[in-house]
Amino acid sequence: NIKKWIFQEYIDSPALCDGKKFHFRVYALAFRIQGKLQIYIYKQGIMYFAMNKYQKKNLTKGSHLSGAINKHNTFVFPEKFKQCFNSNLFDDNIFPQMCYIVSDTLSTLSPEMKCPNSTVEDHRCYKIFGYDILCDRNFNLYLGEINARLIQFKCPPKKFKRKFYRDV
Repeated sequence: NIKKWIFQEYIDSPALCDGKKFHFRVYALAFRIQGKLQIYIYKQGIMYFAMNKYQKKNLTKGSHLSGAINKHNTFVFPEKFKQCFNSNLFDDNIFPQMCYIVSDTLSTLSPEMKCPNSTVEDHRCYKIFGYDILCDRNFNLYLGEINARLIQFKCPPKKFKRKFYRDV
């Protein structure tokens, strides 16, 4: 059944940190107040790393982000990204691309995003989204998926979840 497939470009020249492939989990908060959509993007997020070093020709489990996610391969960005790469690269290139991906997709989906309390006068509603974003070796970002139904923190780095909820 084709409805169960996800089709996307495979990034075969990924950015690597310590020889490992990674992806970003970016958190976005969408508010609808009096019919207007406002989008907030949390500047911190989680980098999920593959368990093993990346080998382009060897599709072994654990080198292409498959496998278990645990506390040993999850880190907070931008701190971890800045440890791996040029510290200005995140602020000047990576975060603006994240913002574009989030705002482009949510503004496109905005007409389909319905508030359950829309019949209430002066209603407001919000939704948290988790974006999985991939990065190639040229530091171009690609949308992997958008998580909207259940936003989980899989093995969040210490204190991340508490700080996230407090900040949001």
